Parts: sequence; C-alpha cells; structure tokens
Amino acid sequence: MTVSSGSTLLISSGSTQGSITVSSGGTKEFGSGVTALGSIVANTTMQLDSGAVGSVLTVNSGSTLRLMNGAVLSGAAPTFNSAGNLQIGSGNTLTLTTGQTSGGAFNFQIGNGGAVVVSSGATLSGPNVLSGGTLTLMGGATVAGTTTLSAGATEQVGSGFTLSGLTVSSGVQLRVLSSGITSDTTVNSGGTLTLLGGASLAGATTLSAGATEVLSSGFTLNNATVASGVTLRVSTGAVVSGATVSNGGALIMSGGTLSGATTVSSGGEISGASVASGATLTLMGGAVVVGTPTIATGGTEQIGSGYLLNVSSGQTATGIVVLSGGSEVVYSGGVESGTVISGGGAETVSSGGRASSTVVSSGGSETILNGGILVGATIMSGGSEIISSGGTVSGATLSGGTLEITSGGTAAGTTITFGAAGGTLILDDSQNFTSGVGVIGGFGVPGFLDLADISYSSSNTLGFVEAGGNTSGTLTVSDGTHTAVLTLLGQYVAGNFTMQSDGHGGTLITDPPVDQQSLLTQPH
Repeated sequence: MTVSSGSTLLISSGSTQGSITVSSGGTKEFGSGVTALGSIVANTTMQLDSGAVGSVLTVNSGSTLRLMNGAVLSGAAPTFNSAGNLQIGSGNTLTLTTGQTSGGAFNFQIGNGGAVVVSSGATLSGPNVLSGGTLTLMGGATVAGTTTLSAGATEQVGSGFTLSGLTVSSGVQLRVLSSGITSDTTVNSGGTLTLLGGASLAGATTLSAGATEVLSSGFTLNNATVASGVTLRVSTGAVVSGATVSNGGALIMSGGTLSGATTVSSGGEISGASVASGATLTLMGGAVVVGTPTIATGGTEQIGSGYLLNVSSGQTATGIVVLSGGSEVVYSGGVESGTVISGGGAETVSSGGRASSTVVSSGGSETILNGGILVGATIMSGGSEIISSGGTVSGATLSGGTLEITSGGTAAGTTITFGAAGGTLILDDSQNFTSGVGVIGGFGVPGFLDLADISYSSSNTLGFVEAGGNTSGTLTVSDGTHTAVLTLLGQYVAGNFTMQSDGHGGTLITDPPVDQQSLLTQPH
C-alpha cells in the first residue's frame, strides 16, 4: 500500500498494517490503542491521535512527528535528526515547566489547534507557530533563537513576561494577557494586537495602515490616535479614554465605552458609539457615523464644523451641542431635546419635527419651519430664534437674544418671557399675536418689543389698561391702520411705555423710557 502526497492513512486498533509505503508529503495516522515504532520517513508525517503511543521513534530530516491531544510517548525520548520536526497538534496543550528545554536540536512546531505554554524557568528554542497554533510566554520563560509566526498564528504575552520589539505580520495576532507587557510593538497591515484587562503597553506602539487593535474587557486605552487605515475595536467592558479618529481610521465600539474627549475627523468612522457620563464625542464634517450614538446622562455629543446631524422619523436626539459651523435638522417624526446651539451653529426643525428645551447661545440660530414645533427655548444674548410661517413656539425665554415670530408663525397658548437680561421679541404680525393666545411676561428694560407690522410715526397711539387684580394688562399700539393688542403679564404704568422707530419701518416699544441712541442700536 502506498500513501501518496497529500493523503492520510489511518491505522486503527486491531487493523493489519502490512507493507506500507508513505510517499513524500503523505501522512501516517495512528489511532487510539495503536503503538507506533521505528523511523519516520523523510518528508512525511506521523500523527499520533488521542490514545495512540509512540515508542522509540526516530524523526528523520524533513519529517514531522505530530502529537494530538492525548497522544503518549513511551520508552526513550524520540531521536530527532537534523531538520526533523516535532509538532503539537490540534487539542494538545504542552506546558514546559522549570528546567525543561525544547527545540534547538530539532524544529519545534505548534500546529493548527495546538498550544504551548512556556512557564518560568523553561526554555523554548526557535519555535515555529503555524496557522491556528498558539504560543504563550509566561514571566521568567526564555525563548531562544527566532520565533516564526505564520499567518493565522497567535502569540500570547502572559503575566510577568515582557515582549519587546515584535513586528506583528499580516494574519498574525499578538494577545497581551493580564499583567503581560508588550514594548515597542509594530503591527503591520493585516496584523492584530489584542489587549486584555490588566495588560500594559510600553514604549511606542506603531500601527500601520491595515492593522487592527482590539481592546478586551477591563482594558483602558488613553489618548488613542486611530490613523488612516487603522481599525480600533473596543469590546464590552473596555474603555477608550480620549481618542482622535483620523481620515480613513475606524473606531468600532462593540459594546465598549468612550470616556474623555473623542473627535472623529473628516473621513474618520465611528460605529456603535457609547458615550459615558462626563465624556464628549465631537463629529466633524465628513465624519462617518454608523448607528446612533448612545449618550449617557451627563455625556455630550457635539456637532462640529461641516457636520450635519439629521434627526429622522422615530429618532430622538438628546443633549446635542451644535458647535460653530455645525448643523442639526429635525425632520418629520424626529424629536430633539436639550440641544445647545453655540456661536456659528444652526438648527432647523422641519414640518412634523419637534424640538424642546433648546438653548441658543451667542451667535447661534434656530429656525422653526412650517409645521415644525418648538416647546421651550432659551435665547441667550446674541442668539437668534425664528418661527417661520406655519411654525409654532410653545414657551420661550429671552435672555438677551432675539426671537422673531414671522407672519403666519404662532405662539400657541404660551408665554414669551423676558428674563433679567432682556432681549428683543420681533412680531412680524403683531395684530394676530394674541389670537394665537400668545402672552408676554417679564417685559421691561432691557427688553424690546419690535412690532414690525405697525408703521412708526409720531402720530402713533399707545395705551395700556391694567386688568382686575393688577397681575396683567392689555397694551394697544396703532399706526391708524394696523392695531396690535398684546397681553402683558405683570404691573405696568401706561406713561412709562415709549415708542420709537425700529430702524426698519416698524415700531419699537420699551418700558420705561430709554435714550434715543440705545433704541436705534438694537437688532431687528
């Protein structure tokens, strides 16, 4: 019988072997209960399965003795001639302990599914880790010669061991276990560096384009830079504390958490983001976001320059900060709550969209389009809020900013409140403001009422009638053709109201009198 190259002959217990010729590249496999004796022909493989016994074997040049899980060597140790191979096969874990030495005189291989652990005081020389094999180095172990890692191989750095200057090639994985240390590591394209909880990095870690870094539960990576072509994967229980994702880089959150400040630049990608309390995620224009980020209470998502955040039907965006140059659009069925619009930032609420508790800071702007709804907004000094025709505002506080309700816009059953910092309320259709059940509260210096549809002239009339109980009253302003009747909450004196041109053809109201110059410099 001849076993040709690439073929395997299984010899089971009780079988008759007869005359067997194994050609170069062939494999002779011994099953449970079978004893293998003699020499292994050059360039062939002898495999001992679980329960098989190898006795007084000679491994010739180019031949391989493969020990599977449960295989037994009896009698004298195998004799290895030059270039003979000992391979730890599938399911077999060989642990070298203090004083034991393996390799050197022969080629030591760790095959697919095989594993070798080199403990403190043990020495392994020139190991060759094949695809699917695993080599683990513990503190105090010695590895002599060159370790060869084939594509698909794994090398593990165990507790107390420091591995320095390793280059992780394509297809190879370097795993750093708890209390293991890797120093000055380079990961080439296709290589993977995996860091478990308690692992340590020393020196410089270089990740080439195409490399992957994986953070496992319990590991925290500080101030990460995800360069072009690099992938950083963060598993459940792992943390990235501060990161910059560059153009072409990818940060894949597979259950892990972001703390500190993370910025995703144009062309960078983030997936499955989970932002912890106190942490910040900033998305710049051109950033790629896969999935909706999860923001913990106290965490912040920031929309940077050039980035457009679309809040679509069924989505809810909470606590967004829109930075200069950033934009947020809330579409029909979308909900936004607690957005802060910074200077240079903008938000638009489209028909069917809903925004609530918005803060418009200096230089920021928010526009409520036809069919859009705003519930509760604070407009800070220098901020601008516009309620377009068909848009609705329900509750707003002016804190130095400007709120304009255009013709057809509605303040529905609500109070527009002037805070201590005042501000400007522009009513393009003041004649119909009260018909929308709009009420004005807290009006007074430094606040301004700009009645854009009431043409200013010195012949305009103004009257105020206090309601019973002295908690509100009616302010009436007329240019002879158009008349605005406004409900004001609080106590006022008719003689303290003043009228002035708003500089755009309308009438500006203040209470009490202010000088001509200050009136003319207020925004429209």
